[in-house]
Amino acid sequence: LTILIDTSVLESFPPDSDQQQALITAIQNFDGYNWGYNPVLWGVPKGSYASNPNGPNRAIEFRKMVQALNHTGLRVVLDTVYNHLQGSGPSDEHSVLDK
Repeated sequence: LTILIDTSVLESFPPDSDQQQALITAIQNFDGYNWGYNPVLWGVPKGSYASNPNGPNRAIEFRKMVQALNHTGLRVVLDTVYNHLQGSGPSDEHSVLDK
């Protein structure tokens, strides 16, 4: 369940106000966005980060981004915590291991 909130209402209050805090507290448990953390499709770049979320474009752009960062001297680490993958073992219906 995702609940949308009118950001103009939030912006009408100071950032440190009790009213703004109350609005956020009221919806904090209903945020349906995964913020890029997806234990099912853990090896797939998030489509909303690409100029075109469909087809191979997201993987191509991700690869180009990593190459550009490496070219500037930065390194990219892909951190995967395998015990956070959905399901409990290869026989679980929601498991992505060995599929």
